Amino acid sequence: MKAMSCKLLVIGAGPGGYVCATRAGQRGIDTVIVEAERPGGTCLNVGCIPSKALIHAADEYDKVVRFAAGDSALGISAADPRIDLAKTMRWKDEIVGRLNGGVAGLLKNAAVKVVQGWAQFRDGKTVEVETETGLQVIHAEQVVIATGARPVELSALPFGGRVISSTEALALRQVPDRLVVVGGGYIGLELGTAFAKMGSQVTIVEALPRIMPQYDAARSDTAGRDAPAAARRRRADERESDRAYALGRWSDGRNLRRTTQGSGRRQDSCRGRTRSTDRGLGS
Repeated sequence: MKAMSCKLLVIGAGPGGYVCATRAGQRGIDTVIVEAERPGGTCLNVGCIPSKALIHAADEYDKVVRFAAGDSALGISAADPRIDLAKTMRWKDEIVGRLNGGVAGLLKNAAVKVVQGWAQFRDGKTVEVETETGLQVIHAEQVVIATGARPVELSALPFGGRVISSTEALALRQVPDRLVVVGGGYIGLELGTAFAKMGSQVTIVEALPRIMPQYDAARSDTAGRDAPAAARRRRADERESDRAYALGRWSDGRNLRRTTQGSGRRQDSCRGRTRSTDRGLGS
């Protein structure tokens, strides 16, 4: 067992944690940051950055598909367009990796010590971290908890097999023929739109009366009006938002039970996110 002390301990190296640690380090405060995964948090690794990269790739593919269909005022044509999603994901991962390196560089330049692992509190000022080299105990004068969030799991649709969260959706290696997105918020709509443009038949299931329910009605209504036209452009037979509840899966494991008709080979649950501290930080 190894022990270390510091003035400031930051738990979590996401946008909140790494900025806090970097600013503290730049001001000469002896700072340690603990991170279980890669630096950058949800936004950089499995959220905003990779999803926008995937959307960009989907937009480019959609252009080629429309060119192949003769839908180009510029006279551009193409034949038999295809997308290699595994290669697209490798390109996306390279972008994320470069940004991971940038965050790690900021912490290093600010003289912040980085400990890899999951922090567990022993008491209000002491944590222990199980690292690859053994147990690390850290004593701190002040502690900042910036552990972020994780996807919410539906009791009727536990993650596993064909039921995936947004994290796994951003790591698929093949475009699914059919995709049901449970949740019509911005995460579900972003992923649904991207996979629709890549050729999936996408259905969005939303329990509330309108999509994007966390936003004002005018914005939500605009998104709803734009959806049918977007669906026609993106080669999908069905891309609709139903006021429906996901009840679980039928016994074949392939189809989604809901209050209106529909099924999907993949079910992407985008119900939202909850605090990562649900996994526990000890006493």
